[in-house]
Amino acid sequence: MSLEQLAIRCWSSAVAGGGGGFLAAVLRALLSALSYPYGASIKLRNFLYDHQVWMFKTVRLPVAVVSVGNVAVGGTGKTPFVALVAGRLEALGRRPCILSRGYGPKREAAQNDEYLMLRELLPKVPHLVGKERLLTGLQAILQFHPEVLILDDGFQHRKLARSLDIVLVDALQPLGLGHLLPRGRLREPAGELRRADLICLTHSDLVEPAKLEEVRERVRRVAPAVPILEAQHQPRRLRPVFPRGEGQPPEALSQKRVAVFCALGSPQSFMAQVRRLGADIVHQALFPDHYRLSAPELARLFADAGKAQAELLVCTHKDAVKLPRDLSPPMPVLALEMEMVILRGEEQLEKVLAGLPAPMSLKQYTLRP
Repeated sequence: MSLEQLAIRCWSSAVAGGGGGFLAAVLRALLSALSYPYGASIKLRNFLYDHQVWMFKTVRLPVAVVSVGNVAVGGTGKTPFVALVAGRLEALGRRPCILSRGYGPKREAAQNDEYLMLRELLPKVPHLVGKERLLTGLQAILQFHPEVLILDDGFQHRKLARSLDIVLVDALQPLGLGHLLPRGRLREPAGELRRADLICLTHSDLVEPAKLEEVRERVRRVAPAVPILEAQHQPRRLRPVFPRGEGQPPEALSQKRVAVFCALGSPQSFMAQVRRLGADIVHQALFPDHYRLSAPELARLFADAGKAQAELLVCTHKDAVKLPRDLSPPMPVLALEMEMVILRGEEQLEKVLAGLPAPMSLKQYTLRP
């Protein structure tokens, strides 16, 4: 286990789960103390943007901008939701372009797992990666002439004005455990959800109806005027990665002994989906979000799966795009591809996407706040 994985496990048991004895209580107190200066800086930044003070001014581009983001770290399903929005816009006859911030070293940022995944899902939709969304947005307009820019993970990026703010909340871990980083998972106070135009509860199918209603009420209390949608991740197909082959229905996992690995912000939903399909999970390996396995780690993974007598190794689409192309595994590797499905609020989403403004003429546009 890496140091990062060990730290996450300690944090999860001591902080997320409560309990843990004296040392866990000390850790929670320390992290709570660190949350105050972080929270103060976030509140100040939001205040300055709210009042358009000094350098904290938003800039509007000559095309519609749709942001898909969240208020908590971890997997809420932003990438599948971006794919859903882009697909809906294409169906409406609009030309979308995706802007991602990227992460990690510069040489890796343009080829991260989310970029590669979206490129496979939406091969005709341009996708630019860069920390400065305003600059990449201008580049996209000049190069691809889109009608709508989609910000992947854009809720905290306030420099670029948007026409529509969609915020995702994970029904399994709503509102970041109730605390700001590093005590909890919140990037900014939950009350900032009031800035959203739509809130979507993802993984809604994985919680009991009574629990889901509790989550809805918590969200309503902090953002009473914002419409709430509900969505689920639905298995789309089972794609053979090694050896390559034709896609299979997800139900092909039924009664199979499988080893599972994933590097997600919220692996619980993926594990639940695999079990729902009737698979017998005999081994699992969970890694931090965006983690890329090394050759020795892959060898160890296959060895452990073999010891557990697994028939197949199953991963997510997001993990499959990071596997080496020259990999020669001792057992079949399959990717369970998922898609986002709106369970509640479908008409509302269609209405706001159809109502996005048309692009301005570049001759009429001037770059100003």
